[in-house]
Amino acid sequence: MLSREQRVLREYGWRLGSIALVLHHLRLCYDGFLLGCVHIEKADIYFLIDGSGSIYPEDFLEMKVFMNEVIKMFQIGPNRVQFGIIQYSDKIKSKFILSQYPSVTELKVAIDNIQQGGGGTKTGEALNNMT
Repeated sequence: MLSREQRVLREYGWRLGSIALVLHHLRLCYDGFLLGCVHIEKADIYFLIDGSGSIYPEDFLEMKVFMNEVIKMFQIGPNRVQFGIIQYSDKIKSKFILSQYPSVTELKVAIDNIQQGGGGTKTGEALNNMT
């Protein structure tokens, strides 16, 4: 029987070319699947999402579904796991910062409200901006 984390990765893992997870102070076991997230006590995690015009709207929605599934794997809070989202196209925009939403419910609403920006694709610039 697959764990929830394994089911999420199996369902969405092959489509993650448009999502980069920048993980800070977090070590995940990766053996084909994401394991043990519920045991992570403290982490700062950013999603870097492609909001350019080269992403079909259905795929952008799927990214949001994926992010909502991932946040449910963690205990969210100021002294726990925090999430932020950066969207890129030909511009880089912070959708929200780490401490902005201290609960899964608030994060889910914020993710659901993200609109695709459109425009060109500057993935390399976006990745450089994250480091």
